[in-house]
Amino acid sequence: MLQIVPAVLQYEMSDFKRELLKLSLSSVLHVDIVKNFTNSKDSIEIATVLKMDEIKLFNEICFHLMSNTFPAEEIEMIKNFTKQNPTRYFSVAISQDLLTVETLLLPENLRVVPVIENDNLFQIEFYDQFFELIIMTVEPGTQGRKFLKKRLNLVEELRSLGFNGEIALDGGINEKTITQILKVKINKLIVGSYFSKSEDFKSAFNSLADLVVDN
Repeated sequence: MLQIVPAVLQYEMSDFKRELLKLSLSSVLHVDIVKNFTNSKDSIEIATVLKMDEIKLFNEICFHLMSNTFPAEEIEMIKNFTKQNPTRYFSVAISQDLLTVETLLLPENLRVVPVIENDNLFQIEFYDQFFELIIMTVEPGTQGRKFLKKRLNLVEELRSLGFNGEIALDGGINEKTITQILKVKINKLIVGSYFSKSEDFKSAFNSLADLVVDN
């Protein structure tokens, strides 16, 4: 079953809280944190997010850390947070270009998810270390950017190389692009602006889910 996960990217606490309440019909959440990232405005900070009561509304959260440098401080904060919440499931998504062996030394309820941000793939042995991968189908850094159809080729290439783990697509997912997306073997859709711009999250979610089933 293809999973649909709402994503949130905000710059002010009040907007972030409002978005979380809007998306709380879902038990899973993808949180984009942008800091010192090329051609992008810094988002709300991870330290602020982890202190919010509204974050407790979700049983499963992926924190996507977008940065030009390895986000060591942010990862430590998330590690401590997950230790305090042992019954919930978390993951931290980081550009594949920034991952190190040390990154893999995390609490049991915190997984690392490599993010493929460009058209380049590493050796299959690298990806086989992970349960899940994220392929950006827009240029990362903000919501609402153009869907990059060519990134779907990376899914087919990874599958042909033998990667059997989960593959998520992140960016530009809506009723216009879903037909193209469903032609490749993926497991998860991470959906941002399609939901954030909707007046009714439940209606938008169901509409997208219906398109997934119909195709």
